[in-house]
Amino acid sequence: MPIAPHLHQEISTKSNGLAARFLEISQYPAPGFETIDTEGKEVTLDKYLGNNVLLFFSSPSCQACQNIYPVLMEFSKEHPEIELVMLSNGDDEQNKGLALEYSYEFPVVKPTKELAESYMISRVPFVYLIDENGLIISGTGISTYEHLEELLDSN
Repeated sequence: MPIAPHLHQEISTKSNGLAARFLEISQYPAPGFETIDTEGKEVTLDKYLGNNVLLFFSSPSCQACQNIYPVLMEFSKEHPEIELVMLSNGDDEQNKGLALEYSYEFPVVKPTKELAESYMISRVPFVYLIDENGLIISGTGISTYEHLEELLDSN
């Protein structure tokens, strides 16, 4: 299920404006998904019901993504109350390489085109914070560890 169509304009406007870094799309159900991670394990959004989840959309060819890859594991360890899932548009080899290079202990998956479209991902890096009930709390473009912390502090 894609995010509500009427939010598309709001997201496009806010994500392009410097003054509005965080998207206020609270309480909208996050689109579900089923996919396989780099270790061959099934990853579904339903698996994380009852936990807060940070979906991190990225690309190995994105310089801003490359800048934040090294701090994701640190963020994950400092915030065990949040499940992290990386959705990287790299091929299987690139995604496995990322997981190994940075010793990620969270799933790294390749999103389908439909999944990226359901979350209206038009640029990366982009994150969605989802609450324990599967509702989107917020979403934003990020490029630093501090942006991740600000996202948590704002919610």
